[in-house]
This record gives sequence, structure tokens and C-alpha cells, in this order.
Amino acid sequence: MSEINYQSAQDYLTSLVPPRETELQKMEEIAEKEDFPILGPVCGYYCYQLARMINAKSVFELGSGYGYSTAWFAKAVKENGGGVVHHTVWDDQLSKQAQEHLDYCGYGDRWERECADAAKLPNVIQSAIQSWQEIN
Repeated sequence: MSEINYQSAQDYLTSLVPPRETELQKMEEIAEKEDFPILGPVCGYYCYQLARMINAKSVFELGSGYGYSTAWFAKAVKENGGGVVHHTVWDDQLSKQAQEHLDYCGYGDRWERECADAAKLPNVIQSAIQSWQEIN
């Protein structure tokens, strides 16, 4: 009987995730190489499933990094026939990287980016609420 530990559990759960787009796999490799924190395939697929189950037409995401989780949400929103993912991150360079990744994934029209620090978040949140009200 094999020992249950974090890595063996992650490996098992990752094996259950359906094949991912090449760009998502590339983003995972970048995260590993640069030690950049991302959700990873298990949590990314879980977020995707949740967004699909609730038929999300819009997602507001804080701390979006270079777009890995944004891509999962954008995939769900697109399949739900919806609008956009509000990608909010503190660094313009990360947001530009997200643009490249999301364009490559085919989700370039499914997101809006906002670079903001914590002090500006009330304005960002208000903007997202207004967009949501316009959709609904």
C-alpha cells in the first residue's frame, strides 16, 4: 500500500483533470519554473466546473496574476454564453502577459483587465458591479 501524502494526492487528482489546452500547460510550466503561485490544474478545473454549474455569465477575480485562473473562468463564461471575466491584478506587466496567454487560448474577447492596488479596489469593484448590472 502506498503512502498518502500531498504530492501523491496532487498527482492523483491531476490525473483526473481532462486534457488542458497547450497554453494552460505552458502557463503551468512557467509557474513551476519561476515559482509563481497559480491555482494549478486541479483547482483551475474545479473553478471552471463551479462557474459552469452556476451558469456564470460574469466573473470578478482579484489577484489574477498572469491569467491562469482567468483562462479557466473565461472558458466557463464562454461556454455559458456569457460576458466577461474581470481580471484585476496589481502589476501591468502581469496583465500584459495575461493578454498574450488569453489571446492565444481564444479568450481575448472574454475578459477586461484592471491594474489596481488595494487602495483603488473600491473603484474597481464598483466598475465590475456596474458591468454586471448592465448585463443583467
